[in-house]
Amino acid sequence: MKVAAPLADLFGTFVVEMRGAYDDETRKTWVIYARKFVHHFGTLSAITAASIGDYTRARLRQVLRDTVSKERHALGVFLGWCKEQGYLLEAPTFPAIPKGATGVRSGTQRAKPVDITPEQAIAFLEALPERSARALKRGEERFHVRGFFEVLWFTGLRPATVEALEVPTHYARGSSTLTITDEIDKARFGRELTLTPGAMRALERCAPDAGVIFGRHNLSKQVAKAKAKAAMPTGFAPYDLRHGRATSLLEATGDDLLAVAYMLGHKRTTTTDRYLHTNRRAGDRAAAAVAGEELPAARVIGCVSGVVLGVPMKTVRCAPEKAVELWGDRRGSNPRQLEPQSSALPTELRPP
Repeated sequence: MKVAAPLADLFGTFVVEMRGAYDDETRKTWVIYARKFVHHFGTLSAITAASIGDYTRARLRQVLRDTVSKERHALGVFLGWCKEQGYLLEAPTFPAIPKGATGVRSGTQRAKPVDITPEQAIAFLEALPERSARALKRGEERFHVRGFFEVLWFTGLRPATVEALEVPTHYARGSSTLTITDEIDKARFGRELTLTPGAMRALERCAPDAGVIFGRHNLSKQVAKAKAKAAMPTGFAPYDLRHGRATSLLEATGDDLLAVAYMLGHKRTTTTDRYLHTNRRAGDRAAAAVAGEELPAARVIGCVSGVVLGVPMKTVRCAPEKAVELWGDRRGSNPRQLEPQSSALPTELRPP
């Protein structure tokens, strides 16, 4: 077995050797994780099943369960590499994350996205300026603002993906499709995406003859002004455009998870299924769907203090003298329903 180098050096070599096997964003994230691992474990020999359990519990007191799972996965890949390179005879086992453990939310992370309607999204887009107030450098054009957010909304793509779009790699002027390559997609889900008319208009307006279409810019000032002007819900953030678009697409397609998953870049429909969250619009549709239903028939069996009692145990208020069989007899309509026993009723409620 090889003599292990300092843990930080091993992680550095590991990240470099994973170039090509994993995308750059993943490897950058692993570097962040590596600093935590070095701080907690210190040496390779100190990484044991017991210390991994200690690390897991400590992190659950700081971050969410999903984050801990990602960190543990990265550590597992690293330990597998160490075994392959001869630094370990066997990789330690990973104790399971405690059942029911959720972790805690840290920093400024939101518990859930803000639900927005298509009307609110359009109001926000219309409140945005067409371009930035000034260029980043002298001689350069002012960068597009509204067009960037229009593409976000009409495609449902992630902001980082839209920032990376280039001509002609991903889009050609006049085209009705967008080519999403693995390199610019978080899930590395390369695909051809059919553009909606709104997305086509925005791209045609903003795309240069060649090069990056939008790029990455600090748009916080423009977003803040547009949020106030459009009276957006409290807590609204640009990423809510993606969530709102996903919900509206599901509603428009009759909850076609396969279609919407493809548009959003989800390799698994279980990810898309998260967007089928309850909201006020869904509740309103459910209420409208049953707005014309009628109460089931019931046989009035008595009346006390202006309350008519019926079978099965439905009540309506009326004057005592109107306690008659208003709704008909429902006996036999439900085989599981037992005929009421008049002997079990109080004397004043027994039928004459």
